[in-house]
Amino acid sequence: IPFSAAAALGLPLVDADTMGRAFPEIQMTLATLAGVPACPIAMTDEKGNAVVVSAVDNHWAERFVRSALTEMGGAAFLALMPMTGAQLRRAAVRGSISQAWRTGQAWLDARAQHHNPIVELRRVTGGFHLFSGKLSDVQRTMSGGFCRGHAQIDGLDGDSGRSVRLHFQNEFLLAESQGEVLASTPDLIVTVDLETGEPITAEQARFGLRVAVLGIPCVADWRTPAALALVGPGRFGYAVDYRPIEQ
Repeated sequence: IPFSAAAALGLPLVDADTMGRAFPEIQMTLATLAGVPACPIAMTDEKGNAVVVSAVDNHWAERFVRSALTEMGGAAFLALMPMTGAQLRRAAVRGSISQAWRTGQAWLDARAQHHNPIVELRRVTGGFHLFSGKLSDVQRTMSGGFCRGHAQIDGLDGDSGRSVRLHFQNEFLLAESQGEVLASTPDLIVTVDLETGEPITAEQARFGLRVAVLGIPCVADWRTPAALALVGPGRFGYAVDYRPIEQ
């Protein structure tokens, strides 16, 4: 959407974002930690309804937007977090658009050259291959404007006899196997098709898919105590301590 808006309006697109990954709530950004308000927020749906939100802080902005989103049928477009260049330098993950491009290009090149796309995805992201298996169960509910649930993956090949459970709230947030935490937010947990390397989101997960589970380190800004209070495992109700994926 930002690419389309920039092209239509003739505006430059900044090679940065405020997360470096995806989180389900508006306040879960480095902008919040930098003291940058999300408001004013302009919000519209495909029917033409429009709302402008002004809230006292980013947590309240999330509550108001989530309520309006539910009334809009679960899908809306937002323009939010207006900021100066100086604020952007404090609040953004620089180069994240380029990183996304490099990741996609590595996947395309691997497919074209008949290389293993999962190996290339690991290389370009600095990630880890945590598990390979077949989705045997997916429990998914819509609650409070979020897609919540878990996915069970039974191991294949070298992981045969083991299983992994992925917990999600829009995004995958915790991966555990036989009581051991393999990865947790704020590090990225990504599932891709075992053969093609195509990403599979929590909404797309379904019985029978053969997937690889990758763990990718988050940016260092998410590993401070204040950041972990905002987006760490405990924030989502998981009674586990965060350990960096590389450990």
